[in-house]
Amino acid sequence: MRSAISWTAREVEARNYVKKQDPRKDFDRLTLILEEGNEFGDASKEWWNESKEKGDPASDPIWGDIASIMRMGRHVNVTIIGVFQDLREAAVGSRGLRNMFRLILMGNSTPTSGR
Repeated sequence: MRSAISWTAREVEARNYVKKQDPRKDFDRLTLILEEGNEFGDASKEWWNESKEKGDPASDPIWGDIASIMRMGRHVNVTIIGVFQDLREAAVGSRGLRNMFRLILMGNSTPTSGR
């Protein structure tokens, strides 16, 4: 997942560079699906806490890539779809990203839920 996120962030940068040179340039749709977002958030935090060096930022920089994709991607036809069990700010790296998910669908279904 980290590799896909990093690659997508670089793709957004490249597309924005091209778009600046040719404002009429259109791009094919690129969608990154952040599946099991809560698990990824927990794993990201754990990995970063074990891997970071002295002087590194407190939170995993991968969330900066996600923020860039969400802020700059729409302009060049790149979207993130996040699948979370509980979309709280802590689940998205505590970086103000929760409200950037434009459409939030929530579902909770059990065999007895419609009675």
